[in-house]
Amino acid sequence: METTPTKALLATLALAAAGLASAVAVGAGAPPPPREVVVEPTTVAPGTVVSFSGTGCVDPDTGDGTGVNVVVLAPGLAPASGSDPAGERIGFLTVEADGTWAGSYRVPATGDEFLLTDGAVLELVAECYRNVPGPDRVFAYDPVTLTVDLPGPSTTSVPTTVPAAPSPEPAAA
Repeated sequence: METTPTKALLATLALAAAGLASAVAVGAGAPPPPREVVVEPTTVAPGTVVSFSGTGCVDPDTGDGTGVNVVVLAPGLAPASGSDPAGERIGFLTVEADGTWAGSYRVPATGDEFLLTDGAVLELVAECYRNVPGPDRVFAYDPVTLTVDLPGPSTTSVPTTVPAAPSPEPAAA
């Protein structure tokens, strides 16, 4: 097959156009990936492991997740500490280049660390941050509702009827 200068020029232009289209698709001009967060389970009790994951945490300037982190907050679910006096930070996660992230957290099992009451409703919020000098929040995901289900005291049923007294033995004849 013979290649003419015109065919070669057209092939080169087609490759260049394809490369440019590809670069634009992944750059700042492309729509951002969907922002979704998944939390399992949504009913928690002391000792429960809560798993969370998400998509769409990308730097708006670069279109990828490099240099971005996610902070997962659930007020009252974590023990207070010097760096987290509100007791709300349950995850600080590195984001993958494609904007995805995942982690888990074990709810404190007992003691003063768990001060929630049965039926309490919490909002778990994940926030996407850029790592620039100082934190720069890009956006917050929609909150996910968590419900606290504390185990109640065990109830053992105790019989409430008194057994019948034994019948007197018949008199001897």
